Amino acid sequence: MRNGSANGLNGSGGLRPLSPRGSSHRVLFATLAAAMLSLTAVTYSLVSDDEAREIRALPVDQRQGLYHRTIENLKTICDPAPGRSVREFCRGQAALALKFPECDDDCRRVARRHMSLPRP
Repeated sequence: MRNGSANGLNGSGGLRPLSPRGSSHRVLFATLAAAMLSLTAVTYSLVSDDEAREIRALPVDQRQGLYHRTIENLKTICDPAPGRSVREFCRGQAALALKFPECDDDCRRVARRHMSLPRP
């Protein structure tokens, strides 16, 4: 004789409660994912700081020359709006410009505009 449930599982309808083991796996996965994201952010930050430090370490003449060429690229190639084929170049030039101590408010405004463009 059947016990009256739809599938014979004592009225549970076939759904089992989450086991503590399943929950602990989810928590472990979420913890590992968060740790990996944090490690990636720290690594990116360190690499970015290294590039800025290397730029600051250049002789003044070389640093200013590179800065002016980078700004000139942003103004002549990338402004007013770059074509799809040069967006990555412009994004790279903008990221580079932001690392220079010479980058003033105008430089940051132009660079951030190019950093926010959609990827091709």
